Amino acid sequence: METGVKFSKPGSVIGLSAAASESGVSVAIETAGVAIPEDLLPKFFDVLAIAEAIFPGGDLGLRPAVAERIITLFGGSVTVENLDPPGIRLDVHLKSAR
Repeated sequence: METGVKFSKPGSVIGLSAAASESGVSVAIETAGVAIPEDLLPKFFDVLAIAEAIFPGGDLGLRPAVAERIITLFGGSVTVENLDPPGIRLDVHLKSAR
């Protein structure tokens, strides 16, 4: 959610949706405001990309990279894409413990 806030215009609404299935839970976070530069999009979750300004306020630190690694270690996945009009969509799939 924090990453979604950073890519939102002040006063805008952040979209949050979730869906459950037998394989787990999927959560989508959509923002309106700022997109990730296209050349940096493939590196969004790279630890070594933290020094690059991915959004106008500067870097995001290690938060996205660490969150993606933790989710992946538990069998889940996380993706990010730009939206048009500008904004981003984060899709998180958390694997069921069963």
